[in-house]
Formats: sequence, structure tokens, C-alpha cells
Amino acid sequence: MIMKKNRGKFLTSLLVLQLVLSVLYLYLISTTSYSQNLLKIYTNVPSWSWTATLISIFIDIFSLIGIWLWKKSGVYVYVSAAVLSVLMEVFILRPRYDALGSVFVSLTMTGLLFYAINRKWKYFS
Repeated sequence: MIMKKNRGKFLTSLLVLQLVLSVLYLYLISTTSYSQNLLKIYTNVPSWSWTATLISIFIDIFSLIGIWLWKKSGVYVYVSAAVLSVLMEVFILRPRYDALGSVFVSLTMTGLLFYAINRKWKYFS
């Protein structure tokens, strides 16, 4: 028996929202003025963190595409990248309270996506 895969509105909307936000953040982080403003705010950020952020965004985009294509590997990569991203934000931006807001948003989005994926896990291969 062939099982029809139904993504559902909730999972679809979360995947599209995450993809749009990732592409937007990729655009913002790659513009010079945005990066320079962030360097003024976060003076303690190491130089390699921008490269790590760009790599993280690309990994997010590819893992979201994997999730869209019903691949368990996409879920595993997304969760791993989310954990590493939160750890990076906590340890690098530690003295800043606005970094806690970013961590909260990241964890909330990951939690919502995990909930939506958990309901559809039987479709993943």
C-alpha cells in the first residue's frame, strides 16, 4: 500500500517561513552596512563568526529543503545546526541581553518545527 504524504498547512507554513527568514538573513548578513553595524554593536565577536554564520545559514537552507523532500537526514542536520547556532549565540554574544531574545526565537522556531515534524514522522525516509 502506498502512503500519500500530506505535509499539512502547519508544517508547510513553518518550512516556508524558515526558508524565507534564512534567505533574508543571508542577504542581510552579506551586505556590508549590516555587517559593519553588527560589528559596532558586538565588539567581542571573533572574526571567524561571520563565516560560521554564513555556513550555518546555508546548512539551514539545505536542511529545510531536505525536510521538504521528506528526508530524515534533513531533520537531523537541521536540529544539529540549530543546537550549534544557539551555542554559538550564547557563548559569543553572552554579555548582550538582546542575544537572549535571539536564542529564544531560535529555540521556539526549532520547537515548533520539531512538533510539526513529529506529527508527520511516518512519512520521512
